Amino acid sequence: MSIQYTVYDEVTGAILRTGTALTEASARLQGSKPGTKVTLIGSDPNNEVVDVTPIGIDPGTLPRQAMQVGGVATAVNKSSITADGTDTFVISPVPNGASYDIYLPTNLGLAQPPDGIVTDGKLEITTTVPGVYSVRLAFQTYMDFQVSFNAN
Repeated sequence: MSIQYTVYDEVTGAILRTGTALTEASARLQGSKPGTKVTLIGSDPNNEVVDVTPIGIDPGTLPRQAMQVGGVATAVNKSSITADGTDTFVISPVPNGASYDIYLPTNLGLAQPPDGIVTDGKLEITTTVPGVYSVRLAFQTYMDFQVSFNAN
């Protein structure tokens, strides 16, 4: 018999890893690193966080929430832009500290821009190269925000 476990951040509830152990004791030892705890439940880190205000020995899971700031959902201003260097694709509001990745159109020989961190609550993108671009934002226990747009 194997015991499912989930190791999570004791402050945010972010699921750090999941696994199985042969005994309950060995499963409980998985959360011995400072700042982490373990629960004997199976979890899906893509869709769940651990409830950090549990009642009893083992907490349950909660669904990860869509990215937002102050109760306002993260959204985009439009679905396409003109590839003229001035038209701007804007994602806002974005939590300060969120990381972002921008994926460029393929097969154009473009250098991938470095990943970054949002510091002013929004991400603005302009381009002079036509094509389909994708953006992924990640922050704490929010679900990743992913969007694609076309530059004509």
